[in-house]
Amino acid sequence: MRTHEKAPTNDAFDALPMIDSILLPDNIDQLKKIVLQHVVCGWNTRTSLSRTVGDLMTINGNYITVTTDDSNTVMVNDSNIINTEIIASNGVIHIIDSVLLPSSFSSSPGYEEGCLPDRFDNEQMELVDPSVNFNKLYPGQFICSKPYDVNQYRFGVTRLGNVVWKNTIAGESETEILFENTASHTNIYFSLRIDATMVITDETTGLILWESAPVNLKHPMSHYPQCLKDPYHDCPYFHLHSDGVMVLNYIPNDGAGWQAKNLFQVYDKARK
Repeated sequence: MRTHEKAPTNDAFDALPMIDSILLPDNIDQLKKIVLQHVVCGWNTRTSLSRTVGDLMTINGNYITVTTDDSNTVMVNDSNIINTEIIASNGVIHIIDSVLLPSSFSSSPGYEEGCLPDRFDNEQMELVDPSVNFNKLYPGQFICSKPYDVNQYRFGVTRLGNVVWKNTIAGESETEILFENTASHTNIYFSLRIDATMVITDETTGLILWESAPVNLKHPMSHYPQCLKDPYHDCPYFHLHSDGVMVLNYIPNDGAGWQAKNLFQVYDKARK
């Protein structure tokens, strides 16, 4: 397949606020999405690209916009082409000065949300498919509600290390903080145990910095065998609905069947 690729410079990647978390092994799928955002099908020289004004579909199914001005300067979204027509064996490479992020990311100076799918598994869940399975959230990562091109509701870890649920449209007026990283810990991650305890761990030392066990469950949880029937989402797991309701899905160890409990009813949002 012949491709037309736009390759950001090293400085462009270094400028991304979330670059350290994106390069972690658990986040390889997010890095893949960013890379594929720069590849479109076809053989496009600079001349043909300057005539291709409008939207182009990338390999990962998103769109980028090509524009040109009166001086025939070509831009891709907000990126300038600073070196062009590097011929490769499978296409043409154009060097740009910033990174093209998929719609689930933001490149604004206040960037803090890298959106993942709307479910989050417990820490003992085997990662069968990294595109739908993940069990750690690092600073700057959130699970986000559908539709993913809007991502109105988010639950995860801010760049400051706070665990929050938020309505991004309402802003700070509708943000619930479950854990506030007052000590400014770095190199941390959020996880969920099979007993439904939420945990913040220092990845460097392995020390538990914070944990919040459920306070409003009638039955304790265990690794109930029925949970294993779903190859993608072992219970317990979190699910963020499109209306913003965050639920803990689980099967109590008395085998009473699947339960879906509102996050704040389970953990009591007053316990911060």
